Amino acid sequence: MSRQHSIPFLLSKARRSEDIGGLSEAAEIYERIIKQAPMEAVAHNRLMVLTRREKDYRKELRIIQQAIAAHTRHAQENQQAWLRSHKKTARLAKALVKSLGLTDRKGLPVVENRQLASWRKRLQVVKKRLAV
Repeated sequence: MSRQHSIPFLLSKARRSEDIGGLSEAAEIYERIIKQAPMEAVAHNRLMVLTRREKDYRKELRIIQQAIAAHTRHAQENQQAWLRSHKKTARLAKALVKSLGLTDRKGLPVVENRQLASWRKRLQVVKKRLAV
């Protein structure tokens, strides 16, 4: 039976592996972290860097898409849960946000999380590399 290690412990172990040149071991650890904690942005970022170093753009594309999907899904789930439990406040907040122009026609936020924006930008770069 495998032991569950804490995320900070696994992150430091992966970084040590990177530092001594064990890139494949570090990548495996980052993948294990992502399975345990899909919202762990550091693990996603480091895994993207490792695959970029290997010039494995197809794998990097898959990792970026998974990271974006996990974070988007998490944000939507949290938003829906909050809306269900705070109906009156949500109605007022929705009207305010709309009047300030912070949502599009569908009611989705116009301003995006920096991490997601960074991943979306990298996604375009990787897609361009794969097209060439």
